[in-house]
Amino acid sequence: PNYTFLNFANNIGDTVKVGSYPKGISQYGALDMSGNVSEWVADWYGPYRSDDQTNPVGPINGNSRVIRGGAWNLDFPIYLSSYVRMSNSQTKISTTIGFRCALSHP
Repeated sequence: PNYTFLNFANNIGDTVKVGSYPKGISQYGALDMSGNVSEWVADWYGPYRSDDQTNPVGPINGNSRVIRGGAWNLDFPIYLSSYVRMSNSQTKISTTIGFRCALSHP
């Protein structure tokens, strides 16, 4: 695949303004969800229940929070997908981690 429409692998060396890569727009109209910064989400990190197939939220508490998507400094395209799920201490501060605003659906 052609990944020139994303900021990753240190090709810029920092974050870029949202909208800088319009060819990377998602099917929902979201821009720069992959390859700019990884995003904090509200979920605690842990295994999903096997019956949670749509919008799984993980455990109700834990020791670390979920971050999703790949940041500008990651070299492997597999990490650029917005569904990639990693964990980190909720006190972690980094130039490679931002946050994701989302609405919950009933």
